[in-house]
Amino acid sequence: MGYMGFGIQRWIYTMRPRKPFSGRRQRGTGMDQDTPARNMNISGTAIRIPQRLRENINQRMNEMGRKWLLDRIFTMAYAAILIGVVVYVLVRFVF
Repeated sequence: MGYMGFGIQRWIYTMRPRKPFSGRRQRGTGMDQDTPARNMNISGTAIRIPQRLRENINQRMNEMGRKWLLDRIFTMAYAAILIGVVVYVLVRFVF
């Protein structure tokens, strides 16, 4: 009967190799039959008020700037700690 534990199933270990060049077709996503993107109208996705759009863009830019600054600070702190450890090891054990 074979090994049947921990999820391995019989059809897996009794598989036979396929014939070379045996045209297995891959299933498509069906996007060819769908409506082209330029004709799609998804309601509620666009911001129609220019002032609100500007505020949204400014808010996102400020968030991105803060994230970038925090990433820089953490990277510099990590680099400083790493350099400190390397210098300590060199001074302590090599010299």
